[in-house]
Order: sequence, then C-alpha cells, then structure tokens
Amino acid sequence: MRRYLEQQLSEHWERETNKWLGVRKKAARQIDPKTVEVALSHVQVLDPYGIMPYLPGECSQVGRDPFVRAPGNNIWVWSGDLPAATVAALRKRQIL
Repeated sequence: MRRYLEQQLSEHWERETNKWLGVRKKAARQIDPKTVEVALSHVQVLDPYGIMPYLPGECSQVGRDPFVRAPGNNIWVWSGDLPAATVAALRKRQIL
C-alpha cells in the first residue's frame, strides 16, 4: 500500500508541476522585450523556481538569475524559459 501511495503522490506532483511550469512557459512566449520588468533573484542554479522536493547537498549551488514578467502580470518567468528571440532582444537592450 505504501508503494502505491508513494507512486500516486509522485504522479500527482509531476502532473501539478508540469501544469505550473506550463503556465510559465506560456507567459514566457507572451513577454514583450520592450516593456518587460526584470528582477534579479538568488536561486539554486539547478532549480531556479525552487520546486524540486529534494536537491542533494552536492548539487546545491546558489547563483543570481534574472526573472522577468510582463507589466501587470504576477507570473515571474526564469530567463532560461524565454524564447531565443526575446533573450536576444533583451541582451541587445543590455537588460540580461
């Protein structure tokens, strides 16, 4: 029974996490590089959103990464999830 419950929880967590990440990836495609808001945040390099339930100590490394959002939107997107064209435009403006 325990194995079954662990599997169910794992599958549920994976579904919910993929749904949550999907919202951010959709928001990333809608960000206009001309009006974007940027914030730098200290994050785990291997888990910038901080959603992994367990990150082994040997994988722990903190770095400063930019997160962006469209004005008026409360969904912050890690810059690594932005489309290449958006990243290029932000780098041209020296924002990233």
